[in-house]
Amino acid sequence: MSKPLQRKPFLEPKVLEKHIDTLLEIEKSINDKLKDWPNFVGIDFCAISDKYINIRGFHKDIKDYSYGEQVALKNDFSNQEECIADFVELWINYDTPGAVKAEQKFIAAGEEWGWD
Repeated sequence: MSKPLQRKPFLEPKVLEKHIDTLLEIEKSINDKLKDWPNFVGIDFCAISDKYINIRGFHKDIKDYSYGEQVALKNDFSNQEECIADFVELWINYDTPGAVKAEQKFIAAGEEWGWD
């Protein structure tokens, strides 16, 4: 039995069961590549269609929401390495004080006034 992912994935149970080892491999690779980024606190996986799974990142100063750009992993995992590299690059470019403050303001406005 494989160990669980760090964060609850939003995937169909059959997808999770079939691909748990690959998902763990992706999670470990991203965690290893961002180990020197103290604001990075992990990823999760979220099905967005029958063709793609988004990889979402989490920032220590953004509570209850994913942060930054998401990358779309094909359900057949054929773009796995590309997604890992893209996610890491996007995180490094987006983990800036200005971007974090802008996201916090956006979230505060959404929570106060609604998201539509």
